[in-house]
Amino acid sequence: KEQESLDVIIRNAERLQRLAENILDASRIESQRLTLRKVTFELNDLVFSIVQDYYKEGTNSASSGKDVSVIYEPPNENIVVEADKERISQVVRNMLGNALEFTNEGKILVTLRKERPQENEERQIAVVKVTDIGSGIDPAIVPRIFEKFVTRSDKGTGLGLFVSKSIIQAHEGRIWVQNNTEGEKGATFCFTLPCK
Repeated sequence: KEQESLDVIIRNAERLQRLAENILDASRIESQRLTLRKVTFELNDLVFSIVQDYYKEGTNSASSGKDVSVIYEPPNENIVVEADKERISQVVRNMLGNALEFTNEGKILVTLRKERPQENEERQIAVVKVTDIGSGIDPAIVPRIFEKFVTRSDKGTGLGLFVSKSIIQAHEGRIWVQNNTEGEKGATFCFTLPCK
């Protein structure tokens, strides 16, 4: 009983911390003061550790009131990027948090792949995808979902995706969302980063 109460307090404290960070980041973005501290690292390791954190936090157990599992499909090669590790972690956590919020049961699939964007381009990109089987996104807000204060949640502020888009664009990447194909529920959030 005490452990359950402690888990709730920890989850709420982490939610408040993310909210405060998003508000500060939104302010930095608007005043063009978002700074990046780029380092070279393996994106596989970062994504794997974030997925592991979600297991440790009990998001896949009855304590969250949901029967959701997060599955990571790693690439068959190391993917190295030069990026701000904390900021990219923030984006992945944001995408996973959104997926968990709108998925009550089933699985969330996280994939990482290396792709060549165009045949004539030599530089490869890393593509991170988070696919859920939740309620999907209202088609009316899909074009505006990365704008400030656009949300379909009664808990969220609509700042997380706005901040995420700014972070990815600052890394010369792309971020987008699409509802899953007909017959499949849910949505897929994706972002790209240039590979090292």
